Amino acid sequence: MYEGPIIISLKTSIVSTIIVSILGILLANLLLKKEGKLKNFFESAIMLPLFMPPSLIGYILLMIIGKRSFIGSFLYEYFDFTFIFTWYGAVIAAVITSLPIMYGSAKGALLSIDDTYKEVAADLGATKFQTFYKVTLPLASKGILSGMVLSYARCFGEFGATMMIAGNIPGKTQNIPMAIYYAVERGDSSKANFFAVVVIIISTTLIFIYNRLLKENK
Repeated sequence: MYEGPIIISLKTSIVSTIIVSILGILLANLLLKKEGKLKNFFESAIMLPLFMPPSLIGYILLMIIGKRSFIGSFLYEYFDFTFIFTWYGAVIAAVITSLPIMYGSAKGALLSIDDTYKEVAADLGATKFQTFYKVTLPLASKGILSGMVLSYARCFGEFGATMMIAGNIPGKTQNIPMAIYYAVERGDSSKANFFAVVVIIISTTLIFIYNRLLKENK
C-alpha cells in the first residue's frame, strides 16, 4: 500500500530530471553568447516559474494542455491522449517548475569555462558539436551534475502544480507529498510518519551528494 507513492515519485522525478537536464543544458548553451531583448525575453520566460506559486503554474498548464485547450483538445480528439490526471502531466509540471534551477546551474557551469579550450578545439578541426560534446560538457560536468541534483530534489518535492494537472489518484498519480498531505488530512499519522521518514532519508542523501559535488568543484 505504501510503495505506490514511492514508485510514482521516483519514476516521475527521474524522467523529469532527464528531460529538464537536456532542456536546461541546451537552452543555456544556446543563449550563452546571445545578447539583446530576445535573450532577455527567453531568460525571463525560463526563470518565471521560480517566482510563481506552483498552483498558478498548474492553472496555466491547464489552460495550455487541458482538454478544453487547443493543444489538449487536439491531442484528445485525434490521438485519444491527455496529460490531465496522468503521470505524464506530473512530469510536465515537474519539468516546468525545475527548469529555472537547471538552467541557472547549467549557465553558471558553462560561463565558468575558459574560451581558450574551445578555441584550441576549433583550431584542431573540431566541429561545434564535437567541441560541445567532448570539451564543454566534460569541463562543465560538476556544475551540471549539481544542477541535476537540485532539479531532482525540486521534482521530487513537487506538489502544487502536480495536484492541478495530475490530481491525487492512488496508484496512478499520487506521489509522496500528496500521500503525506492526505494522510494528515485523514488523521493517518502512521502513514504520514512513514513517508516523512522516506523523504528525510532521500533529502539527506541528495544534500550529501550535492555538497560532495560542490567540494569537488572548488
